Amino acid sequence: MQKPEPAYSGDAPYAFVCYSHRDKATVYAEIRSLQNQGINVWYDEGIDAGLEWTDRLADAISGCSNFLYFVSPSSVASENCRREVSFANHVDIAVTAIHLVPTDLPGGLQLSLGNRQGILKHELAADAYNKKLSQALKGSPLPAPATQPVEQPARANDADSRQAILVLPFVDRSRSGDAEYICEGIADEVTTALSSIESLRVISTGAVRQLDVRNTSLQELGNILNIHFVLEGSVQIAGERMRITARLPNIETGEVLWASKWDGATEEIFDIQDNIALGVLDALKIHLSAAESEQLTKHPIANLQAYEYFLRARQSIHEWTNDALHQALDYLQSGEDIIGDNEHIISARGYIYWQFNNLGIDPDPRYLEKAQECVDQLFALDENSPDGHRLSGLIKIMRQDEMLSVIKHLRIALNANPNDTDALFWLAQIYG
Repeated sequence: MQKPEPAYSGDAPYAFVCYSHRDKATVYAEIRSLQNQGINVWYDEGIDAGLEWTDRLADAISGCSNFLYFVSPSSVASENCRREVSFANHVDIAVTAIHLVPTDLPGGLQLSLGNRQGILKHELAADAYNKKLSQALKGSPLPAPATQPVEQPARANDADSRQAILVLPFVDRSRSGDAEYICEGIADEVTTALSSIESLRVISTGAVRQLDVRNTSLQELGNILNIHFVLEGSVQIAGERMRITARLPNIETGEVLWASKWDGATEEIFDIQDNIALGVLDALKIHLSAAESEQLTKHPIANLQAYEYFLRARQSIHEWTNDALHQALDYLQSGEDIIGDNEHIISARGYIYWQFNNLGIDPDPRYLEKAQECVDQLFALDENSPDGHRLSGLIKIMRQDEMLSVIKHLRIALNANPNDTDALFWLAQIYG
């Protein structure tokens, strides 16, 4: 069996290949064919299927131009493959499913993949297959002659006259590297707070994951997203002390309209989040109504220790593994032991139960039953709960219920929170 050239490493566009090692004889031939056409290919050259999810794989998926999933019974049964496909969807990378042999797909994969990019290699003659694959690859920004301009993503709606801001995740500058959950938490809380201001248009990083925002100039971000400002910052933690910085540059001029630094105890995190949001609004000269002022300083979980457990649980969920999901449940239980019933903790628990089925980690239907119990709890706490509606929609997807009912629930969730990327993603999938 001839092995392909080594996996690509560099800054040029490349295709990520997801496959089962049991199919490597077939897939290696496909990779060699792509490489012979001048297409850069990243593929796993021998990571054992039992090893944990790695940052290297996550980075490779996040940076690819096209995700090729070679479908077979072995790859469908592979937890690593399912995790890679799910992560590609999570970061908004287009997935092209290439069916090597007839294969039954579990419900979660059926909805994630759909039929729009499926190539049934086992049914096609060689010429027809090569043509379809070529067409799929042309749909992504793979290498093109240097004389051809690179097509830019569509610009956001110019008709919206509101001041617009992109909130980036804060950078973890701690020596231990263990403050990432706080970095994401600050960005999410500030995004939620600013989104309650009617005169401001707020974009979260989760909504633009297809862009390499860290390596894109402010001017390019402004042109693509039609935004005027970017909020960015950093977090450094040492023991019980932390230093947080934040700044607000103007996209067009590069001028920093506002910047601040806080040195204090970790228990001051809520005050700092409020100060960041208020600092941004003051710099933009936005005046708040009484209702907006009240909404701005609301926190989903007021207890600091419970809030930390919640943030750690959310970070664990995004590792997409069986162990990580169970660890997330433990974190949520620890938070609930401190503060009792809380809508955000219940919602996160239901989402985890749903992910066991959606990711194909454990198809036991009891997980969906537990998720439904969380829905019942959410509506008992608030009969109009947006989290309850989102979770209801997700559960109905797995049960293949009437799609109009799914759409109804997800639209309610999205109308309540336009930055709810889960509701937006699945609603878009269903519409597609």
